[in-house]
Amino acid sequence: MEDALKFISTAEVDEGFADEAARKLLLSGEGNDQKTRIIWKLLVLGARKSMSVEEFRALLGASTSAESIGNAFEKYREKIIENLKTIRWEYDDLMDVDWSVAKVHQSSLLGSNAEGEMQASFCLKTAPAGGLATRTIDVTFDDTQLHAFLYNLKEAQNMMEASRK
Repeated sequence: MEDALKFISTAEVDEGFADEAARKLLLSGEGNDQKTRIIWKLLVLGARKSMSVEEFRALLGASTSAESIGNAFEKYREKIIENLKTIRWEYDDLMDVDWSVAKVHQSSLLGSNAEGEMQASFCLKTAPAGGLATRTIDVTFDDTQLHAFLYNLKEAQNMMEASRK
């Protein structure tokens, strides 16, 4: 992604070229040059993440090339999103979850007992949609972080329920 943004900041992309690249993406998928493929990468990324036009423009930064690509995204955004749905693009699949909660007590032979420290660990195994190789994501929380995470999770759940009403 960074390479695409760096390329766009240095390359000259006029309005007509960006528009033509977006149309090729939607109609034929033909385009062998690097500039066209980088424009496709950016357009698909913006559509895949359901970015608004403003968010997409902010991602690209300020340059004449970014403005041209932003205009093409504004014009073809909905069509690209529709096409992504036809190929059944999906987020990674969650394959397995392992978790553990532990409280470690420390004591000395002299009888003083230090406060225990709680830790929660989660191991998520994911596979890309349509792929077989799994990827592991490990997350460990201490007591304070776990409480903050659970609070934020509950708040998000409440907002989802409120938006459904």
